[in-house]
Amino acid sequence: MGFFSSLLRFISVLFYGEITTDFKPCVTFFYAETIPQGISGDGYQALCQRYENQYHFATLYDRNRRIPLFSAYILSPGGGPRPKNPKWMIEPWLVPVNSNTGMEYQKHPDQNVKDSQAVNEDYKHSGYSRGHLAPSGHQQTKENKEATFTLTNIVPQMEKFNSGPWNTLENEMAERFNFFCKETMYVITGAIPYESGEHVISKRVHVPEYMWTAYCCPTQQKASAAVGRNDPTSKDDIVKKNTKHGHDVKQMSLEDLEKILQNRLKMPKMSLFKNTWLSMTDGVAFCLIHQEHVSGLKTITDYKGNSVRLREVTASLPDGAEHLLHITSLLPASLDPLQFAYMPNRSTDDAIEIALHTPLCHLDQKNTYVRMLFIDYSSAFNTIISSRMKLRDLNISSSLCSWILDFLTDRPQVVRIGSITSSTLTLSTGGPQGCVLSPL
Repeated sequence: MGFFSSLLRFISVLFYGEITTDFKPCVTFFYAETIPQGISGDGYQALCQRYENQYHFATLYDRNRRIPLFSAYILSPGGGPRPKNPKWMIEPWLVPVNSNTGMEYQKHPDQNVKDSQAVNEDYKHSGYSRGHLAPSGHQQTKENKEATFTLTNIVPQMEKFNSGPWNTLENEMAERFNFFCKETMYVITGAIPYESGEHVISKRVHVPEYMWTAYCCPTQQKASAAVGRNDPTSKDDIVKKNTKHGHDVKQMSLEDLEKILQNRLKMPKMSLFKNTWLSMTDGVAFCLIHQEHVSGLKTITDYKGNSVRLREVTASLPDGAEHLLHITSLLPASLDPLQFAYMPNRSTDDAIEIALHTPLCHLDQKNTYVRMLFIDYSSAFNTIISSRMKLRDLNISSSLCSWILDFLTDRPQVVRIGSITSSTLTLSTGGPQGCVLSPL
């Protein structure tokens, strides 16, 4: 059985011009268990990175360039240190005559290994550091961290870029996980090769011109992306050089990153987080609920694919029942992305921390000051005139606009003191106090 398995793998390697994307054993490392779409080209190999009999992340390996195109993982930073004196491992699965399915350390890899992938000696005296796509600092356990030290997860990075701006970005992502995500952050990090005149070390391993990363926090309805200059002498067409060292990192929306990858990788249909219906803003994207059909107030589908049935509501509907559906999740990015009220898993504490974090970071610089203006809108919702609300400017469907207007107009209201109830007054202005719909 082992012979036939090795034979089949040998044949597959001989004809690896067709992309191999079987991530089935490790598909859970991708958001919604969906791998990036629209990838095409020669020599790509799907790797479920296995170490100590456990899968730790997923990699799409570029056999031709001997570097990964991307690695996908779930960010879960632990408090443990970076492994000391790690042993750089190779992937036996890429070797046609080897039946081992887990990464391993080989002090003196043979020619079959060298023909199939990068080896440690390729990086010695090359002038480049070994740059992780899935970094050890984003992993939880000792085994998780050690598993990232496989050369199929490594690209040649300029040392000043690896230990400087890119490391800073990785630390910021860990902070955002703790501050915003708190549950699950799906990350895909990859490399962009040169368009022409590719740089190569040891005449075998290709150097990327840029590095990129994207993440999505579904429970927080948040996503973002960034691209960094591995080559400080690169043109300004993707990331503009604004520093002396030239290793600038630009944070951007997921949509902008996908456009860059589609253009540079010649993959016009490439998408990283398929079916998340992401709405883009400046560097921030929110995973919106996707509206399948709301005709007659029927059902919609949330970002996890679950059907949610809209219920008819009146002004007297309790807050708890109204929270069954977060209407704000249906809104586009034209609303302020820093809204914290009536947003799932957000609170006024988050708003205060954000408000303090930004000016304090600015004040860390010498000779700076901050001017802050506080405006109290506590009574603003009392003056809402529903007939003048421009809901259609937010690209909300006609049926949903009608539903919101019907909710806000002709609302019967009474005052009750003990057993005495006042006469009924019908209101069509303002919003019910404490109501989730009030911010609309």
